[in-house]
Amino acid sequence: MTKKTKNQNKPEIRCVLCRAEVSIAVGNVSEGCPNCGTPVLPMDIMDDVELKINWHELKLLCLWSERWANHTDTNEEAFTGEKGKISSILFSIVGLLQEQFPSFDPLTMSGEVALADREKGTKTILPFIDKDGPAPPTQH
Repeated sequence: MTKKTKNQNKPEIRCVLCRAEVSIAVGNVSEGCPNCGTPVLPMDIMDDVELKINWHELKLLCLWSERWANHTDTNEEAFTGEKGKISSILFSIVGLLQEQFPSFDPLTMSGEVALADREKGTKTILPFIDKDGPAPPTQH
């Protein structure tokens, strides 16, 4: 692992929800994201990595993560200070992944359902799927 070095001209942290990149000097991180106000700790930009993974493996991780996030949203107030934030954070991450390969299958069940609805001209409502999940691929 290489040693991290800070560049004073670049942002140092990124919000896990809105993905805003800011310098720690902008404000007190413990007060939340200066852009969206989420109280969840930001990520260190220096920890960005590139991974090699099969899309199917990534989809399995995202499907289970979506299911767990939707399940825990009702009990998460102690973690984020409000309800519904875990799914929002997950969909922010999954959306970033999906954007890198827009012609691939959706990574989440909500994306699969939205894609099927778009193709069939229907509107499916399932209680265990967050309606505000990441958009399905633009090309299929």
